[in-house]
Amino acid sequence: MVRLHIDVNQDDIDRVKTMLAGVKNGSKRVQVRAINKTLTNTQTKAVDEIYQQYNITKTNIRAVMSLFKANYSKISGAFWAISGPTPLIKFAGTRQTLKGVTVKVMRSGNRELLKHAFIATMKSGHKGVFWRKWSGQREPFVRTKSYGHLAGTKYAKPIEERFGPKVTDALDKPIPMKRVLDHAGERITYHLNHELEYELSRL
Repeated sequence: MVRLHIDVNQDDIDRVKTMLAGVKNGSKRVQVRAINKTLTNTQTKAVDEIYQQYNITKTNIRAVMSLFKANYSKISGAFWAISGPTPLIKFAGTRQTLKGVTVKVMRSGNRELLKHAFIATMKSGHKGVFWRKWSGQREPFVRTKSYGHLAGTKYAKPIEERFGPKVTDALDKPIPMKRVLDHAGERITYHLNHELEYELSRL
């Protein structure tokens, strides 16, 4: 799990309050808008950092993220990213072959073959990469069909889904996390000044 809080520095808060003294909710508007825009920027930066490491679409990356935006009663925000192991089917280009399933997990890595694996869609509609559980020595068989089509044969063992690393693992590394934090710090300062100038321009 990755969690980042976005708060405005107290010195900046005091400066905004001083410059907008007498303007009803002026300081709150500036802070809330600055925080919420920074949250969106931070999410975009985090998605980019993960995308550079894992061969997974940005849509699937965003799916594990949540933004808790600021409001007048709580002038702070939070960015969350929570994920379990990533189903191999979510990695771009995962495909079926006669020998198994090929998958590329790391964007800069090589495509790998998972022997005996197969892609299937369950009755529930869930699609994934599976293989059949096996204990002891594997029995050879004549491959006339893919491994996914063994139901009703002596090879039909229970199946289990195959997974890759957690999406959030990419942000647990010091360098990517520092880049995200530095970006958040830069954006909160920029947005605070921008929103303050906007409020002053309306007076």
